[in-house]
Amino acid sequence: MPAFTQRPIRRQRVPQSSFEHRLIRPVFRVAFRALEFGLKATGLHARGVRNAADTQVNRFEIALENLPAAFDGYTILHMSDLHADGPLDLDASIERALDGIEVDLCALTGDYRYRLAGEYEDAAAYMARIVRHISARDGIYGTLGNHDLGTMVAPLEAAGIRILLNDHAILRRGDDEIQLIGLDDVHAYQPAADAAAALADMPAGFRILLQHSPELLDEAEAEDVALYLTGHTHGGQICLPGGIPIMTNIRTARRYASGLWRHGRMTGYTTRGVGVSIMPLRFFSKGEVAVITLRSA
Repeated sequence: MPAFTQRPIRRQRVPQSSFEHRLIRPVFRVAFRALEFGLKATGLHARGVRNAADTQVNRFEIALENLPAAFDGYTILHMSDLHADGPLDLDASIERALDGIEVDLCALTGDYRYRLAGEYEDAAAYMARIVRHISARDGIYGTLGNHDLGTMVAPLEAAGIRILLNDHAILRRGDDEIQLIGLDDVHAYQPAADAAAALADMPAGFRILLQHSPELLDEAEAEDVALYLTGHTHGGQICLPGGIPIMTNIRTARRYASGLWRHGRMTGYTTRGVGVSIMPLRFFSKGEVAVITLRSA
């Protein structure tokens, strides 16, 4: 695996409002526990667990204006929200999904761990195992999510994942190049204004952004991001028929919670992610790995 130069990583959570911290989140936890109890009583719980362990491969093309000519046909494996130390063992499901996939680039958009605090070694070891099943010619790049710690960067990079936190890498094909930018999570760790300032300092050019949450839409579009790859929402995880999420956990419109979208001149994709949060269940929103082919518009 490649060795990367370690940089000091300092992250501090953005303080939550007392209303959100003391009332909203506990209410949601109680509601989800009640839902889980009801699903067990009706026999649907086991189906939800099976759904959560059935990782899908989603292949599609994205047409982008001004894509450098040499990158027409460029392939990206996009994964997010693996929540590796969570209640489900998804190793076999992920390995089956990744089997035979060869791409130019792997993009990971955070939440490698399940817990919000405490030990992270199990999650880091899990990611090291998953990396061995990823075949990406230009390497594996990622950023951190709201569940991740700055101290995880060292073991993740030792495993071969280049972490971009308000940083960028240049992808080259002959004389053509793409700016691959990774910004720290704006859902819990970095104010949007700080992320926008960091983005403004990046080199100009054709830009692909890795950001854990789709909550930086306006700022990214204003800074000429062409493609915004994100996760965080799990596509709702527990959805109504038709994939309508009950809860998105984002401070933006629901249409950005899953799948392909447009925001002004910018194209984005919000993956449903791989793992689970709170409950080991999925309904009408199975986990996925996305294989994206870039095309010139």
